[in-house]
This record gives sequence, C-alpha cells and structure tokens, in this order.
Amino acid sequence: MGKNEQRITAEDIVKLNVLAAVKVYSNEYGYLPSIRTLKDMTEIKSTSTVHKYLEELKNEGKLSRYLLNAYSDGKTIKGETTRRKILSAINRYYETSGTEPSIRELASLTGLKSASTVHQHLRILEKEGKLHQGLTTPRLIQMKPTKVKVLEAVNEFYKANGMLPSVKQILDITDGITDSTVRRYLKLLRAEGLIPTEEFKYGTSEGRETRQRILNAIVSLHERMGLSPTVREIAEQAGVKSTSTVERHLEVLKQEGKVFWEKGKVRTIRVLGVRKSGLES
Repeated sequence: MGKNEQRITAEDIVKLNVLAAVKVYSNEYGYLPSIRTLKDMTEIKSTSTVHKYLEELKNEGKLSRYLLNAYSDGKTIKGETTRRKILSAINRYYETSGTEPSIRELASLTGLKSASTVHQHLRILEKEGKLHQGLTTPRLIQMKPTKVKVLEAVNEFYKANGMLPSVKQILDITDGITDSTVRRYLKLLRAEGLIPTEEFKYGTSEGRETRQRILNAIVSLHERMGLSPTVREIAEQAGVKSTSTVERHLEVLKQEGKVFWEKGKVRTIRVLGVRKSGLES
C-alpha cells in the first residue's frame, strides 16, 4: 500500500452506507428519512450512532447543513405539526386574498426560517394528496378550494344519512375550516344552486320542527280528504316552499320509521302509528 493511500475501515463503509441510504430514500419518496428510518435501513444499532455519522458526513461536505437540520422535520410528530401549520397558513391566505401564497410568503407565515424547508414539506403534502404544486407559475401552490370541500362534505353526509348536515356536522367532516367560513360558503353554494336554497337546518332542532309540521300536515290532509296527500299538498299545508325540501324530510322520516312512502308513486304517503285523534305521542 502506498504512502498516500488511505485505508478504508469498516466504519467508513458503514458511514458511506448511511449516505447511500439518504440518497436512495429521498430519491424514492421525495423527502428525507428520519434518523430511525436510517437506523433500520443500515442496521446500525443506535440512533446516536446514525447521528454521529451524519455529523461526520456534514463536516466532510458530503451532507449539507440544510439536509442535516431537516432530519428533525422528516416523518416525525414535529414534521406533521409543521405541515398542519403550512396547510392552515395556505387556507387562511387563500381566504383573505383569493390567491395562493408563494413559498417565501409561506415561510414568513409559518415562522420557518428556510424556504427550502417549506419546499420539502410541500413535497410531502403533495405526495399525501393534500395539495398540488404547479410548475409554471411564480405562486406554486394550488389547494383544493374550500368551497369544494364544503360541497363534498354536504354530499357525503346526505348520501350516508338521507338528510342535509348542520354546520357543526360539516365541521366534523372537514378539516381546518372555521364555522364562519362554512356558513359563508353555504351561502355561496345556495346562491349558485348547488345546494337547496332554504336554510341549512336539516340536522338541527329547526329541521326536526319542520318534519313535525310535515307529519301533522299528512295526518290533517288524510283525515280531511280520506286518502294520502301528494308531496305538493303536504308542502302547502306545512308551509314549506319547495317540494324537494319536503321529499328530503320524508326520506328522513322514512328512515326513522315514522312514515310509509313509495317515492315515485302517487298518494302512498302515510304516517305510521296514528290514532284517530292524531299522532301517537
């Protein structure tokens, strides 16, 4: 062996394995592995040993300071919290300005020191399907509009329950949206004809009161006419403006076992459990 040749030790090989693991993982997933992940990939016994090798790689110029610091924000609890902050910041910015923030603006909004750190988290969020980053505009972030999230929540709840949700129920389905924001978008969606124009009260006490009026109307009309009323007759008797609203309430009442109704057939609506004097208590 010549004088200038350096002997490669077993420790050097392990250290190079750590560097290789960093590159392989980041190329495959688009973000850095946690130290624990590196420990598993390289079969090193302790995380402190992995961290020691990372420090040495940094000092040798093989691992940048940014990459080393970013390990604390990999797929860890701290990293997940940071990403929630980023999503919340994007949402707030979009709500107030109607456009998406730049990465530098996001760094300022979230208190992150480095734009590259923000970019790393955005790549993770993109892989998780929580946002999409455009590639041709200065403002790189395009989130699913909050209005669409609210509409999807309404449709999801209605499909599962046969009734419209209350604002609180929409808040339970969605993530990171405030009460006032939900109410604002419900107003917009009603104005655009994407949801019913009546007040959003199906999951509330007012919704239950409307269904009670419908039940009373069915009984009253049946006693007066001697046959089951139509949806339009019920709407007029109960003081409900829309027949489609009556139909939605009838679906709820049917699920609750309070009415019999064959949708699409004329005069099949009747209240179940009725005495001659009216509804059973």
